[in-house]
Amino acid sequence: AFKGVSFLSAITNSYYLNKFWTFGSRLPATLEEYFRFAFFTLIGLLINVAVASFIVSVLGPLFGAGPKVWANVGALIATVISLIWNFFAYKKFVFK
Repeated sequence: AFKGVSFLSAITNSYYLNKFWTFGSRLPATLEEYFRFAFFTLIGLLINVAVASFIVSVLGPLFGAGPKVWANVGALIATVISLIWNFFAYKKFVFK
């Protein structure tokens, strides 16, 4: 139950910060826009998990990195890719 509450709190906070600060919207928030935001955020989460899993499990450690270091490299690359996805998805489909 607490994980659900924390997830909803995080996504709601992220929605308002992106809407009014990142994208500078002056329009009122709507439920439809919020659900679009949540949808594209979940896609970003899936991208993040898929990229990190691919880098860690399929590619495996490269450049002499140990497994723990490589897992962090995978997480970093996945975060950058999902961040880029989220920004452009929000810009084009949510806060247009």
